[in-house]
Amino acid sequence: MTAIRSPVSRGRGRILLSALLLVASAAAFGQKIVYPRPVADFDKRSEYPLLLLRLALSKTENSYEPVPGENIMNKARVAVELAEGRLDVAWMVTNAERETALWPIRICVFKGLGGWRVALVTKENENLLAGVDSISSLCDYIAGQQFDWPDAAILQRNGIPVTTTASYDVLFKMLIAGRFDWFPRNIMEIWDEEKAWSLQGILVEPHLLVKYPSAYYFFVRRDNEALARAIETGLEAALADGSLDALFLECHGDVFAKARVKDRRVIELANPYLPPLTPVDRKDLWYEPLPQ
Repeated sequence: MTAIRSPVSRGRGRILLSALLLVASAAAFGQKIVYPRPVADFDKRSEYPLLLLRLALSKTENSYEPVPGENIMNKARVAVELAEGRLDVAWMVTNAERETALWPIRICVFKGLGGWRVALVTKENENLLAGVDSISSLCDYIAGQQFDWPDAAILQRNGIPVTTTASYDVLFKMLIAGRFDWFPRNIMEIWDEEKAWSLQGILVEPHLLVKYPSAYYFFVRRDNEALARAIETGLEAALADGSLDALFLECHGDVFAKARVKDRRVIELANPYLPPLTPVDRKDLWYEPLPQ
């Protein structure tokens, strides 16, 4: 695996992001490809995948303009809309069903970090998980998840109780109301969520890191080979010239220090849903942070 050595400098990051904005502007006359609209105004989860998609497309001879769809939808609906042609591209955690119904581009969007979870909790429960040191002790606490998220099934297969709902933003309100104890979140996404809900008493739990193997891909329709090839070719080119890692580090390079990973107790879960064609042996596709 490639190790994360240090965050990219702010100056270099500004240059890179400015270049991506120019790419987006230049693509404005290209073929429109529709991607899922974010589920809420404070939901920033689409920002990095969209930058990566634009970067990949800029490396190809094709001209595409990514545009958001009209309707907000959960991941289960995204997969259906993509298969039926109302969306052109989406980014989702892979599983066998999605890889059968759709065309996966097997280059992990988050380089494996999508399986690293820290939790949101309420302020009064900040130290609730301080004594957790095994899967069995974690099973004493109820997690909250959206029903169609892969996390829900993975947690349940590891014996962890889960309360689910169909709405992303409702989960925060359920946490506040005490409907569940902890809300496992992607280590790269949790900070914007904490900021958005801090006034309501939600914060990042300081003691635990939950990890499982995960791959997060761009998907297109099975019959859209041209777009699939363009995205794959562009991602491979961005890997080869270093621009993919530069973008990744600019957006996520400080996450390990911010999460104080070295101070957290690590609980590793099995992921029985990882498809067998996942390219786990390609070291350039995955990040492993250096010890701090």
